[in-house]
Amino acid sequence: MKTAIARIAVNGIEVGSIPQLTYEGIVKSVRAQRRLYLAYGYNILKGIWRALILLLKTIPAFFVAALAMAILFDPDSFSAMFEWARSADAAQVTGSFRSLLIYTATLLTWLLPLIVLLFPNHFAVANPFDSAISRRIRGLLEVPTEGEITVTFHDADTSECD
Repeated sequence: MKTAIARIAVNGIEVGSIPQLTYEGIVKSVRAQRRLYLAYGYNILKGIWRALILLLKTIPAFFVAALAMAILFDPDSFSAMFEWARSADAAQVTGSFRSLLIYTATLLTWLLPLIVLLFPNHFAVANPFDSAISRRIRGLLEVPTEGEITVTFHDADTSECD
């Protein structure tokens, strides 16, 4: 009869092994905990909230950068913008700023997925299932060291890895 084992490594150093059925039982019991689904949903909402806050923080910086580029590369249009602002009434200026804000927010919203891909650690969502499985395995193997747990499955009869 073939039996498989799960070899556990913490920070790349093997700390022990358990039968694969035991590991699968731990995973199954952790997946059955409904509070972890709620915690995962909360973590996803936190990640979305961080992305929206970044978007709102980026809009003023984008305005300043756009004005700086206008001053550096096309000072005549920048001067014309001030002339127009002096001669326009308040409703026209407000409408122009409103449309500028809408265009900027739309552009940054479209760029948000790219920003998330460039800075994944800023928007990383903690997986409570992985944390719970890690705690159970650490308790079972009595491993006090914190760090990333890696599980590899091996056939007990051979040295092949899955």
